[in-house]
Amino acid sequence: MDSSGLGKAACDLAKDLLVRSDAYKGITCELLEKYLHLDKTTRPQTVADLFDQVFESAQSAKGERV
Repeated sequence: MDSSGLGKAACDLAKDLLVRSDAYKGITCELLEKYLHLDKTTRPQTVADLFDQVFESAQSAKGERV
């Protein structure tokens, strides 16, 4: 298996673990896809933009952008 196939397998395994784990109730495949495949217009353009989005999400109780 090449490195890209191995990376996809690891990602799929991690997503499955999050969805099935009792420790992460409320996590669904749809929710994970929402965060993994952001609209290109909302993607951060710089590292500073990325940190801004992370901090804004952390401030929201539901993890949604405010």
